[in-house]
Amino acid sequence: MGISKIGSLFASNIDAVSRQLKTEAAAESRQADKQSDAQQTKSSTPSTDAVVYSRSMIASKKQAAVAADEARNARLQKIRDQIKNGQYRTDSDKVAVAVLKDLA
Repeated sequence: MGISKIGSLFASNIDAVSRQLKTEAAAESRQADKQSDAQQTKSSTPSTDAVVYSRSMIASKKQAAVAADEARNARLQKIRDQIKNGQYRTDSDKVAVAVLKDLA
């Protein structure tokens, strides 16, 4: 075997090892990128429990607002009916206190 054959065998062996190292490094880099993406997605996405809790809180706040509106409408209708019938009477002391508070 001549020197040129030994050199070409050595060179081809180095190229194969170099290619394998590059391939392994690229695979490790892709794996690290996937893990990083998974962690970012996990940290930026709310958990299912948080979403369910948020939805239930929104639903309960809507129900409370609807109940408050219904109660207010019922009180207003009662006052309207009293005014129509001539039965609505104001407490002059309460009116005076409210006016004075508003002026202060």
